[in-house]
Formats: sequence, structure tokens, C-alpha cells
Amino acid sequence: MTQNDYQQKRDKLLAAQEPYRVFAKEEVFAQGDNIYKVCGTSFAVSAYVQQQLDRHIGLKAQQKKGLRQTYGEETVTDFRNMLASCVKKPEKFALIANTKDGIVDGIVPVKDEPVPMEAFFSVLETFADKNSYEIRELHQYQRSTMGIVAKLYPVHPEYDVFFEDDEFMKNGFYMRWDLGGMEIGNYIERLVCSNGATELQEHRLNAITNIASDSVRDFISNPMGSGLYNRNIKEIKENALIANASTASLNELFLARRMMLRNGVEDAVAEDVTGFNATSEMYKQAGVEHGHSERMMSQITVWQLFNRLTDFASHTEIMAPDDIRRTDLMQGAMRLLFSERDIKQYINIFK
Repeated sequence: MTQNDYQQKRDKLLAAQEPYRVFAKEEVFAQGDNIYKVCGTSFAVSAYVQQQLDRHIGLKAQQKKGLRQTYGEETVTDFRNMLASCVKKPEKFALIANTKDGIVDGIVPVKDEPVPMEAFFSVLETFADKNSYEIRELHQYQRSTMGIVAKLYPVHPEYDVFFEDDEFMKNGFYMRWDLGGMEIGNYIERLVCSNGATELQEHRLNAITNIASDSVRDFISNPMGSGLYNRNIKEIKENALIANASTASLNELFLARRMMLRNGVEDAVAEDVTGFNATSEMYKQAGVEHGHSERMMSQITVWQLFNRLTDFASHTEIMAPDDIRRTDLMQGAMRLLFSERDIKQYINIFK
């Protein structure tokens, strides 16, 4: 991304901002599934917003289903409002309107005052100039007001290796924004590996929920001097070595598949990447029950599974280049890499 490309995309994102309002939780009342009222005005919310509102108050899908089947929709609504009055956090959130469709389809928890998108770009550009970084990428959620992730590439990159012929650039940084605040962290980019140049997951270093001068100053101070930065790099290398020596379990294949499905990837594509269904069927044919999937070995290592996920997130043509789901899949892949490996003794039908 050239400087001109960045400026054009920045200006486009700023111009595309949707209206939003911040409400205290107690101001928002459920009237029915996907229908709410604020200050005497009723409005519709998307299925995603309804799901997030339910998540914030601890209402699970199975609870809703049971209440709806036994007592009806009105009881579900009453239960939502009761839970909302009991749960302390978040105390308030921003509701984002889709003016084209006349619906609220974005929600962001807010701790202090909402952080404007203009402030994010100001901080991003200051950080890049102060620390000698280039703004290489801007990824957005479904619409820009829901969130943006910027990737910063160092003018003076530093390198390290996982294994022989598997080199990575280690001093990349990202900056994430939504109305609730900003986050900064480091990422690494593999330069030589079997699946091509592949970005690896970010690790958070700092976050702020307001744009007070002290908060911003600490936020953009030299991140390379952070002990957390050095610890992140060390942990990534250690977990890569463990993953390379560990066979992926059926449970880990399942987690990878679920991650892809939750990001809108079709089941057939997720199966091509993870091989969960095929491996599961092998165990079924062998008469082995799935109650111990964390002990059922697959035919690939965790490192190979990780590579498949990051390869898909980096190179798939299913998603647009700036689709935020690519970043979400990268995050999920790194969470899988950093998770404790499933137990070391596996049920092995491949001997």
C-alpha cells in the first residue's frame, strides 16, 4: 500500500462512517426477538446484534430455546430484561445504525467515551512516523464503524527463524480500533515456508479506552522496549517447536473446523483444510466412540494444521483482500497454536 493508497482508503473509511449512539444498558429494553426500545422508540436489530446483546447478559442459545418452547416468546423477552438488570458489565455500548436497511446491525461495548475514528487515524499516523513504520494494510469489519485493523511494516525489519528454511520477520505491529478503544500489538510474518509468505497472529501489548493525552502518549511510546514484546516472540518460537513435535487430535481438528464455520466458510471448504469429518469417520468405522476426541490422533501435526489455517486465511479467494475475517482466522490459528496440547497418549488406528 503506497502512501497515496493509504490516504485514499483512510478518507473512504472516514466518509463511510455510519451514525451511532451510546446508551447505558438500563436504557435499552427488549420487546421481542430482534426488537428493542430506547427512550420510547422501538427499533429492529440484526441477528448478530441480538446474539451479542444476549452474550453480554449471559443468555445462552439453549436457555432461549428451552424458554421459548416451554413458555413462549414473551417469557424470553422478560428473562432478557431481568438478566440485563442484574449484569454489571458492560455498563454501556454503542449501537450502530444501518441507514440503508433501517436496522441496528452493529454493537460495541464502551467503557469511557467512544473513541472517534478520526482519533484512531491520527494516532496510527503518529505511531508510524515516530517509530519508522509504513502502514501496509487496512482491514475493516462488515462496515468501517464496526472496527478497523491496520498493519504496520518496519522500515528496518528484523528476522528470526522457527526451523531451517522457515524464516520470519519479527518486528511487525498492528493497531486495532473500534468505538470502545484502541489496541496495539506485535505480529510476525513468515518469509520462507511451504505455504508462502504468511502473516502470523498478533499479540497485544497495550490498549486504551479513551484518548486522554497521557493514555495516548503511553500507547504510542516505543513498543520495542517492552518486555512483553520480547516475551511474545519467545513464546511464539517455543509453541511452534511444540506444535511441530505434536500430533493434532481429532478435537483440535474439530476446533479448527468450528473456527472456520463461524467465519462463514462453507463446510466443504473447512473439511478440505481440516480433514475433521474424514478422520472422524475413520474412527467411527473402527468402532471408536467420540467421547475421547482429545485422545484420538489424526494424521497431521498441530504445526501442519496451523499452516493449513494460516495458508487459507492468507491466500483464499473466497474473501476480499481487506476482509476482517482473514485476521479473525489468523487470531484463531494462533490461539490454537498457543493452547495446551491435548494429552500425549493417543488412540491410534493408523498403526
